[in-house]
Amino acid sequence: MAPDGDEESDESNDSKDESGRSSFSHLADRVRNSSTENAQESDRQERSLASLADSVRQKSAANTQDTADPSVDNTESEEWDVVDGGDTNATAPTTDAKTEAVLELIDGASNVLIKGPANCATEESLCSRLMAARPEEKVDLVLLLVNESPSERLSFLQNYITNPISDISVIYVQTYDRQDKHEEFSDISIKRISDPTDLRRIGILTSKAMGARQDSPNQTVLCVHSISDLINAAKDNQRVFRFLHVLLGRVDSTGARAHYHFDPDRHANEIVQTFVSLFDTVLDFDEQGSLSLE
Repeated sequence: MAPDGDEESDESNDSKDESGRSSFSHLADRVRNSSTENAQESDRQERSLASLADSVRQKSAANTQDTADPSVDNTESEEWDVVDGGDTNATAPTTDAKTEAVLELIDGASNVLIKGPANCATEESLCSRLMAARPEEKVDLVLLLVNESPSERLSFLQNYITNPISDISVIYVQTYDRQDKHEEFSDISIKRISDPTDLRRIGILTSKAMGARQDSPNQTVLCVHSISDLINAAKDNQRVFRFLHVLLGRVDSTGARAHYHFDPDRHANEIVQTFVSLFDTVLDFDEQGSLSLE
């Protein structure tokens, strides 16, 4: 299938008054403590991250009964409205016994954050391992790529993934002008988005790709590569926070499994703590291969 092109623009001018401003660390505390206190709405267009976290939690609690087909446009549009406020010869990476033991502990987790330095062997090993739902079982892959080109990630799959792959869809958020040549992958659906700030569009396309596979006998696996690139490209931490909050819920509702790449060295500590707090399952790793479950 030839790559499709989807382009929309979404610009947001955020203004914060001093009385409504809350630090990222304040938000992280409130998310971890699962506070149910309603945030007082501001007369201005934007709200602080702290009150935003309260708002999306209340919205999620009110819609726990949602079983609508995620492929329906109006359902998805409403759900993703919260974002706007209104991606040979090599050998496969291997994991040691300790790593395998940790991965067994998180076997039932639907959303896993892998936190550590980007572009190292440990990161690629974890990614390839998490893409394999079960040994030898077929998987349907959905790749959300920011900054990394489809050809780069698809080449990685060709070289390192040992499980049989039944189907692949790519949502490609292009953050540079260089044209990516992926003619050799012409049988793969590639949706291109040229505006990295268009988080609502990114969310709808990702949700559609997962929802389209709900009737498949294979496990659907989503790889988000990466949160750090999305934060830097979108240049709006509040909207990226909203985006991830909705996306985690969509993964749960479609029965998919997902893992998200995140490099803490690229962000201030309070930003790291805020985004980490969205996840119940966090794998912390380093370049030497050390792995721990937070």
